[in-house]
Amino acid sequence: ILSDYNSTSLDLGSTATFRDLSKPMGVQNSSHVEEIKQKFENFEDPTGTVAKFHYGTHYSNSAMVLHYMVRVEPFTTLHINLQSGRFDVADRQFHSIPQTWRGLMNNINDVKELIPEFFYFPDFLLNLNFFDLGKLQGKKEVVSDVILPSWAANVDDFIRQHRAALESEYVSAHLHEWIDLIFGHKQKGKAAEDAMNVFYYCCYEGAVNLDAITDPAEREALEGMIQNFGQVPCQLLKEPHPARISYTEFCSRLNKSDHRRPDLLKYPTKWRPYFVEMAEERNPLLYLNHPLKQAKYYLGYGNVDSLVSISSDCTIGVHYWLPYDKNTPNYFYLEKDATITTKASKKLPGPFSRSLKFKPEMFAVTPDARFVVYGGSWDFSLRVYSLAKWKEAGASIRHTGLVMCVGMDEGGLHCITGSQDSTAIVWEINAHQDMASLKIVQTLYGHDGPVCAVVLSMCLDLAVTGSKDGTVNVHSVKDGEYLRTLRHPGLDITFTIDLLTLSYQGHVIFTGHTPDNHSMHVYTLNGRHVASTHITHRITGLVSSGDYVLSGDENGDLNLLDLFTLRVSKNLPLQLPVQTVSLTRGNTHILAPLRDGKLIVVGLSGLPDTALA
Repeated sequence: ILSDYNSTSLDLGSTATFRDLSKPMGVQNSSHVEEIKQKFENFEDPTGTVAKFHYGTHYSNSAMVLHYMVRVEPFTTLHINLQSGRFDVADRQFHSIPQTWRGLMNNINDVKELIPEFFYFPDFLLNLNFFDLGKLQGKKEVVSDVILPSWAANVDDFIRQHRAALESEYVSAHLHEWIDLIFGHKQKGKAAEDAMNVFYYCCYEGAVNLDAITDPAEREALEGMIQNFGQVPCQLLKEPHPARISYTEFCSRLNKSDHRRPDLLKYPTKWRPYFVEMAEERNPLLYLNHPLKQAKYYLGYGNVDSLVSISSDCTIGVHYWLPYDKNTPNYFYLEKDATITTKASKKLPGPFSRSLKFKPEMFAVTPDARFVVYGGSWDFSLRVYSLAKWKEAGASIRHTGLVMCVGMDEGGLHCITGSQDSTAIVWEINAHQDMASLKIVQTLYGHDGPVCAVVLSMCLDLAVTGSKDGTVNVHSVKDGEYLRTLRHPGLDITFTIDLLTLSYQGHVIFTGHTPDNHSMHVYTLNGRHVASTHITHRITGLVSSGDYVLSGDENGDLNLLDLFTLRVSKNLPLQLPVQTVSLTRGNTHILAPLRDGKLIVVGLSGLPDTALA
């Protein structure tokens, strides 16, 4: 994507920052063009077996992947096996990103493309396993962590800026040209010859009929050649790929849409809070959720969703929600469930433990908005409540202590519970019309105190649990395997976990407190510390989306923080303690119930006619 690995800052507005995406890597250096062209034109195979080619090596093969991933198992072992039981010499190791780019520019035979890990996996750039990779011959420098470009502060910053470059306007305008080379009409034939994009014949699908080779030795040799050279992917397109629309055009379409709104986390300077009278001060909302995969309701003003709320006395409310309504001054529509303040209100069935103080973490709603899953019952059960029939739909007793927290997987088929008995259980939810049964998938152990925060991701195969003992444990869901414990080294034994969430990349974000202070911490799944910050007041709501962390606290502050540094990029004082924080679908609005019964809805101010910036 990039060609600038030497500047102290990365200018994504300059075309000089980027490689030419219309050309293969082999001819990024214009001084190589004539030599490669002559090589192609002068090549002649007397047997007629080998067709003309520009490059005798390929842009993606197993050895290249092992070259980049040498610091991470199992690639380390595979690399050693490939090198006859030892590491390759240090000068040939992947030790510097700027040096790798210079090598690509100077070596006419080096045509490597990047691997996906350059856009999401910072740990492959660190020698976390402390492998002895040798010393460089000239400078006698030890090869350890990969040397980064000057514009990157650390590995997380490199990956973040690299991903930003991938999403930049220049790449958006030219990515289709690269797709044409790799997957499209310039992959084969005359168009490939004109684009100087022809590789050794064994790299192409169907170029060799292995079944027709009867000599086992010859077949084995050819298979090894194909594996080592790499393979051109299947040709997907025979015509030029269309260009991606520009960001300006995207914003213009978004602003004209009646049903879509921008992601407000990207425009914190344009936030505007609106308040809605939702509940009484003596019975404020404790939990509020916008289920992401619910069926639509059609009312006179359009297709609306429902917001599910639970008050401090366990009263349930189902409210109508429309994120965009140009007929109202605040540009959204929220119709309150009028029953929550009347005798007709519905409550979650108990009885609940007398010693229990209700918290938002005790409740979860399935993404289809059909069921509420909750704990806190006196008999230590996990219960399921049907929002369609307004009655209990299922229950199961497997814990030997009070269920203190519930976490729902985004797929809605699994949830996780944490209990005073120091265990966590992953459940499978089987819905049958308006009833639901609960089946144990895994029981997770490892804490010395009550489990007070849980999060589940079936997509990442992760169950993460936080306890009053101050530790965060990470388990796999499929095997129930304990992976690691996270405990910040600067904290004393009185530290207690409060809230826990996962980023879309798998960063573990947790808050907690000691008798003297409150803090927030971010770790990778591999246990590497990313950032920490001390905070003034206890966090009561915590959400992660994209590269942001959104929090609300008991002082009434709504804060938007950078995921990788935990620096506050936006502070919005709401004057009263925040009960919890949630985002609507597409991050169009922030929902923050307050302790006095009001609901703060944060949206973008006005309706911009031009692209937001």
